[in-house]
Amino acid sequence: MPVWPVLAALIVTVLSAQPAPSGSCPSAPASRLHPGMAAVVAPGLWGLNLRALPAISTGVRAQIGAGQRMTVLDGPACNGRYHWYRVELPNGVSGWLAEGTWETYYLVPSTRDGEARSIVTPLEWSCRERFDPRRCPLP
Repeated sequence: MPVWPVLAALIVTVLSAQPAPSGSCPSAPASRLHPGMAAVVAPGLWGLNLRALPAISTGVRAQIGAGQRMTVLDGPACNGRYHWYRVELPNGVSGWLAEGTWETYYLVPSTRDGEARSIVTPLEWSCRERFDPRRCPLP
């Protein structure tokens, strides 16, 4: 049997593969945010950098702290083990924020009155959403 048809079929399959869904960030904890929702900086955090683009190497537009309210405009974008979200502050300033690390979420969903909704650790939330045997303890 000729190898060329099999090789050609393999190349077509590889080239037609769909990219991972936007926001797919396997090295980041499961996300709790989505566009259109209200979010707030988690309690106890100060000096969170609102960036021009979804990367830690880009310019800082503002520094914000615990309780800062915002609206999620876009995201997630995956870059550098973070889910990044484009947000807008009440004063109209917009930019990108990393949602958090495996140790803590920086941004959390907020209630209607602007308070942080239930605070869970990224490990607790991620193990509920997608079980990862390397990080999630067995029951």
